[in-house]
Amino acid sequence: MAFVIPYCCYSHGKHHHDHHHNHDHDHDGHEKTIHNAILGTTIITLGGNAALFVFSSLDIGKKGLNMLLAFAMGSLLGDAFLHLIPHARDESTQDHHDHHHSNNVEIDVLYGILTFLLVEKLLHMIEVGGEDKGIKTGAVLNLIGDVIHNFTDGMAISSAFLISESVGRSVTIAVLLHEIPHELGDFAVLVSHGFSKRGAFMSQFISAIGAFLGTAIGLFLGTSSDFPTGRVLGFTAGGFIYISLVEISPKLLEHGNTWLQSSMELGAVICGIGFMKSMIEFEEAIGV
Repeated sequence: MAFVIPYCCYSHGKHHHDHHHNHDHDHDGHEKTIHNAILGTTIITLGGNAALFVFSSLDIGKKGLNMLLAFAMGSLLGDAFLHLIPHARDESTQDHHDHHHSNNVEIDVLYGILTFLLVEKLLHMIEVGGEDKGIKTGAVLNLIGDVIHNFTDGMAISSAFLISESVGRSVTIAVLLHEIPHELGDFAVLVSHGFSKRGAFMSQFISAIGAFLGTAIGLFLGTSSDFPTGRVLGFTAGGFIYISLVEISPKLLEHGNTWLQSSMELGAVICGIGFMKSMIEFEEAIGV
């Protein structure tokens, strides 16, 4: 009995020590995940804004701006149809374990289109910014879409780092390569809608808050399936489709363009779609 009691006390103490050690290990791992997710989000934010800073110092003129708008239109359409909608369908199918529920993605896309239409109607009614300032509703819609898009990027990065550090790094690289042309396209849209280059740059910088918010919520929810990621992606895709076809396309159809300029703009649209396609293939290659 004198031997058993110390042994039991030692076993209990060892179990308590092991449990405490495992708890500390889990705590350290969780802190590292948080650190990596925030670092990854910071990298994509600084990367996109660094490209904007360089680009904003260039004088591209009206034709150059139209070329960039055409590229932005292709990027937005490519992002919506080739990236966001397929990802939304995958997320919806995984969440419900039923292919029937993936049909909700199309409904969410329509919700996005109709919501952006409603927002634009309301903005026209209250005359956001006023005509004197030259800030048009398309710029406000673009910023709303950009914040939502940045939010989903942050969610993707935090979710990836929760899986593993290697997956997190891969997703961060993929999002960064995807984000740079997207930010340049958004910059062109804002400038074409009345923003100064400095104003467009600062607006893009501020919209990056959405990415950090998405990262924070993604880390908070962890691996929970409660957050409707698929629905947010579908809604965002609808917003991008609306912006590209309603806000950007009319600017490319304005009179005065030569056959050469029109052909180059069409080529820029195709290049934008092709670039997004290549980014998707890159994501698949690295297993994102």
